[in-house]
Amino acid sequence: MIVDIKRLGPGDGHLLRDVAEDVFDDKLVADRVAHFLNDDNHILIVACLKGRVIGQLAAMVHRHLDSPSEVYIDNLGVTPQHQRQGVATKLIERMLEIAREFGCQSVWVATEIDNEAAAALYRRTGAVGETVSMFSYALTERWLNS
Repeated sequence: MIVDIKRLGPGDGHLLRDVAEDVFDDKLVADRVAHFLNDDNHILIVACLKGRVIGQLAAMVHRHLDSPSEVYIDNLGVTPQHQRQGVATKLIERMLEIAREFGCQSVWVATEIDNEAAAALYRRTGAVGETVSMFSYALTERWLNS
């Protein structure tokens, strides 16, 4: 299987018209796609097979005031019929190349504790696991109206 790995940029949203199932978590929305692709600190890499997107990795460059820039891998998805065939590994390898091009000194990703497949992939591609606690804010009416 020959998979084409490419980074998308401004004006490449049309390449997301033919996307296999479960590559993204939700339906793509054109204005969100355009906004993402037009931001220099956003990175979207896709894996295509015969013109169809079968995998994707979305990431962001974090620029800090007091430490070197880093890349956060926000989302990684491969359609189920092409999982465990090296597609995700190729996406991560390309992401690591791009991070170096940006001058970043690290790349990080988070996953659920029970997501054994993801943890195995990250370890296999050279990542070291850490134990952290995550907190999140839901921007409910309380926060939006204060």
